[in-house]
Amino acid sequence: MDKLLPPPPLASDERFSILANIAAERFAQLDLTALMVYLIDQVDASALPALAEQFHVQGLEGWLFTTDEREKRELIKQAI
Repeated sequence: MDKLLPPPPLASDERFSILANIAAERFAQLDLTALMVYLIDQVDASALPALAEQFHVQGLEGWLFTTDEREKRELIKQAI
């Protein structure tokens, strides 16, 4: 991974450069796809009820009338 440069006040201290590089390596290994919850077609099905609540389509607002996961995803997408 490329070396990261810390802000100028910290650049003269090698400890901060090492720390920045370690942090960058760790962050590069994280899977961020779980954070992209607004990609409705790709989000895990377990997140759908929370998204339905967020976009006010729970219960009689539409959620109870859906019969499968595809319809639930479409309902949420229409609410956005």
